[in-house]
Amino acid sequence: MAGLQVINLAFLSAFKDSLGTPVELGIRPEWDEIAPVAWLPRLKKLPVGYFVTPIINPIEPTGDLGAAMFEPARRQIIDADEQYTRLDWEYEAGEIAVDTDASYLQPTDAGQQMSKAEALRKYGVPPEALTTTTPHHRERVFHGLDLNTGITQQTPFYQVFAPSLRDTSYLSGLNQYLRNVESHAGLSFGILSQVSDVEKTATEIMSSRQKLYATVSDCQAAMEEALRGLIDALNYWADHVPGAPQKGVLEVSFQWDDSIIIDRLTERTQWQQEVTMGLRSKAEYRMHFYGEDEATARRAIQAVQNESAGMDVLEGVLNGSSNRKAKNQ
Repeated sequence: MAGLQVINLAFLSAFKDSLGTPVELGIRPEWDEIAPVAWLPRLKKLPVGYFVTPIINPIEPTGDLGAAMFEPARRQIIDADEQYTRLDWEYEAGEIAVDTDASYLQPTDAGQQMSKAEALRKYGVPPEALTTTTPHHRERVFHGLDLNTGITQQTPFYQVFAPSLRDTSYLSGLNQYLRNVESHAGLSFGILSQVSDVEKTATEIMSSRQKLYATVSDCQAAMEEALRGLIDALNYWADHVPGAPQKGVLEVSFQWDDSIIIDRLTERTQWQQEVTMGLRSKAEYRMHFYGEDEATARRAIQAVQNESAGMDVLEGVLNGSSNRKAKNQ
């Protein structure tokens, strides 16, 4: 009988990087009832559904396994990370600092090197008070130097280090690196990078988002394949599970939202214009935006039309009554 053969194997290993040696399935109590070889009749593939990214695996291009979505932009991601490190270092290296003679700073071990009289004369505190560590921000700001220049009253004993940051250039470079990531990863500009230019026309918007649209469309197709596989698997197992309800005729359809290219509000406006022009029906409109089937949509439209007709009649009655009153007056 045609079908799919399933072979169940178990291996035992003392190392995580080694498959080990084959063992009997009974080595585990929960595996004791599993048959070493089983047949799934009338099947040509495993009854499972699995998702594979639409990215070619560079290690095994002909294999059935895809690659991570970021794989095509791996090198560009590393470059962007290095550029971010440069930017981070620019901020750290550009922090304000004060260079001064070391004798003007409070050393952490000064108490062990000075007498009480010397500590009081130089710092105004006893030597045991000089053993405490200064706060971190002060250690960072003040840098002690052995100037040995014979400081006088006319000579400044400190110098402020406050360079101008070059972060604008680094940020511009980082943004370009991020654009390279977007270009190689199938993303549109602005997903990761900052978009400074304003897209004005629909053609420009669609052109800038075309890569993302293609990527998402490929992912949707792969997801459809995975869902169809899952549905087929559930359908197969339902036929072989005792007590499962009998299957009917399966109708599988997929409808993906295209808001990547056009937003929902713009799409509604476009559909309303097409309904007004007679290019689409009201039922089709409700089915698309409200998720109704055709029968439900037509009933809802009929109810709206009946309510509208009733309002017209009521308005006519009220208007007629008003006209009669005006004549009587």
